[in-house]
Amino acid sequence: MPEHPFANYLLGLKARPRALAELRRVAPATAHEDVTAIKHLAGWAGESALGPLRSPFVVAVLFAYHPAHEPLVPFAEAVRRLGRDEALDRRMERLLVAEWSVLPELLRQMVRRLKTADQGFDYGYLFADLERIETRRNPDPRIAWARTYYRLAKADQPTK
Repeated sequence: MPEHPFANYLLGLKARPRALAELRRVAPATAHEDVTAIKHLAGWAGESALGPLRSPFVVAVLFAYHPAHEPLVPFAEAVRRLGRDEALDRRMERLLVAEWSVLPELLRQMVRRLKTADQGFDYGYLFADLERIETRRNPDPRIAWARTYYRLAKADQPTK
């Protein structure tokens, strides 16, 4: 499966450490209104009319926090690989039901946990998922996140 075009764009940003450093200073929830984020996503605008969408800005800032793109690894699977505990379950539950207005901050917190564990994931998948959530297209990707997260969790339980 070929890389998502936005993931390829982000990988290009990885070669520009200054761009990543500047994006790390941008809050994900307001990145779509930040001149710095707009500047660094201007190249992407040529491939896709950004219009009012916030998703590309959120994903770009998250990538700047943790530029570990791992193709074909969905976000929920990467989170599950952190290892189950009550705190992680609570964070995931909040992500699964969050309104768009708080979702970027919750994602930032989770991406920081992934960074601490040196666990990457596919940013192209996350971009597509966030676009669906933001535009309220069905099915909501968070259903797939829940299935992946809890299915993997069940599979990790020891058998008796």
